[in-house]
Amino acid sequence: GWLRLALLVTTACQSLSAQGVMPPPTVALANPSFDAGGSGIPGWSQRGDQYGAARIVHDPVASPPNALEMIARGKGSSGNDSFMVFQVLAPAEFRGRQVEFGARVRTDGGASNITLYTPEKLANDFFTDLNSGKYVDRRATLDVPANASFLSFGIQVFGKAGARIYVDDV
Repeated sequence: GWLRLALLVTTACQSLSAQGVMPPPTVALANPSFDAGGSGIPGWSQRGDQYGAARIVHDPVASPPNALEMIARGKGSSGNDSFMVFQVLAPAEFRGRQVEFGARVRTDGGASNITLYTPEKLANDFFTDLNSGKYVDRRATLDVPANASFLSFGIQVFGKAGARIYVDDV
């Protein structure tokens, strides 16, 4: 069930730093509305390319001009075998504070997870309505531990190959 999925998500987040592919931390999210120009998805890193892909789209969007489309591929995307876009944040800016996080999400055959992760504690917002038909505000909070050694914000797509989610206004 969802407890097992939460444990697998924890493993997926923990594997980020183990892979040695960490971008430098920032004090705030870069390109949170996916409207910045450039190639790829400016400001965002990706993990699990064998399980999914992401691209900037102009339709459907929650607020113009752009949104992020995430698509599960291959054998699908779930738990530790999932596709994620993420950013690393400087933990010092957030230690000891309650942080609200979220995004506007639209699903088309897939589920989403928005996560704020530290090795010491994490919080998730799972959206399991596989066909929402419209953008829905998704929010959660995390009391960032005073001893947080690492902090990342991530968005995952879950589902069979071809499952899609759209994300805007992080």
